[in-house]
Amino acid sequence: MKKTFWAIALLLLTQNLYSIEPLLFKPLTANTFEPRMGAIFSLNHDNLRLDIGGSIDLSTLYKSDNSEIRLGGDFFTYTRLRSEGRFKFPVETSDYFFGINASGKTQLLENRFDWRVRLSHISSHLVDGYSKNGIFNKPPFVYSREFIDAVGATYYKDVRFYAGLTYIFSTLPKNISKVNPQFGFDSEQKFYKNLYASYGADFNISSIKRKYELNSSAQIGVVFKSTMKTGIGLYYYIYNGWSIHGMFYDEKLSNSGIGFQLIF
Repeated sequence: MKKTFWAIALLLLTQNLYSIEPLLFKPLTANTFEPRMGAIFSLNHDNLRLDIGGSIDLSTLYKSDNSEIRLGGDFFTYTRLRSEGRFKFPVETSDYFFGINASGKTQLLENRFDWRVRLSHISSHLVDGYSKNGIFNKPPFVYSREFIDAVGATYYKDVRFYAGLTYIFSTLPKNISKVNPQFGFDSEQKFYKNLYASYGADFNISSIKRKYELNSSAQIGVVFKSTMKTGIGLYYYIYNGWSIHGMFYDEKLSNSGIGFQLIF
């Protein structure tokens, strides 16, 4: 075990590090389960979503004139808070996402082709903001899943089109679909100096208790870029489908909101 640890450490130290460059595979703009730093204020409910965390490319594994492969990691949370006014936001539930990823770019039929594979874990937990007098409004339970998701993307002009598949190989509860297809598109287009129009839509199909649902999400906004890697964006969001939070995984959610993201 120690030899394996030091071998990985040596690999990372002897390769080119990419923390100061943009991610090789840019996070899917409208996909719910992507690293973000920011908040979404709901227009339909008295709550907001808080995102904390990110992804980083740790090392290059291969590089040529037209191709590149990197190894990276993902660590982030997406949390639901209740709005009670006077800038008070009790935390109701929080989901933890972490894992490793490999990403790459190459040429396919003379077009750019990007890909990413993630091995990840998600767990979900109720928090004290979802309780009254020390008693939760609903009983908590163990929510955990481990999965592999793979996505490939190609470009037409400035628009990225992608499709992928998620395979859940371990899960509690067990009454969910194990294979979930996904597709969508996104784009980022400069229109004035450091200002960019950003938009995307994402769709995936999943089932709970054998009830299939097309989960759809979209966002559109404006990004101000301070460097080629960093910036801040203001967005309008829409989501319809199964709840994104594990403690409410078998409930339907229809929501729209406005918010911001720190771009990395």
